[in-house]
Amino acid sequence: DVEGGLNGRVGRWERYFDIWFALPLYNKLFGVSTSGNRSSLVMCSAGMHNDYIRNLFTTGIIGLAVYLIFLIGIIYRAMFFRIPERFLILGAMMALLMHSISTIPLGYSAYIYFLFSVFSFALMPVNEAYRVLSPDSRNGRTKTSNQARRVVRK
Repeated sequence: DVEGGLNGRVGRWERYFDIWFALPLYNKLFGVSTSGNRSSLVMCSAGMHNDYIRNLFTTGIIGLAVYLIFLIGIIYRAMFFRIPERFLILGAMMALLMHSISTIPLGYSAYIYFLFSVFSFALMPVNEAYRVLSPDSRNGRTKTSNQARRVVRK
């Protein structure tokens, strides 16, 4: 029985997709919150038990596409990092991607703090991510390790 799959989640998704398919194109593109449908509150909440479906219903096809492009961009950027950092970035991404199938991981604040810290590191310029700071004893300011070496040589 497919409807009972994932503890009844699949049946719930089928029911709400029937509602979504009956909505006008505008609501499919931009989300159901302005549709006036009485089910839109549930469709935009954690009751969907799937972050992809919730994002589709809440932000529409366009919003889901932007979200997926963001995630793909992080995966792409991870390829420019060294292996330990790449493992951290891709591990966090895979946890989010897999966890999003059966629940709403972005609804847990501790999870968001971890993921956004890792993803913000992944999105910074690689040369900045590996820049090492060392203290400059003369004025208390920090300099990059290359600048510090130049000071020592003088």
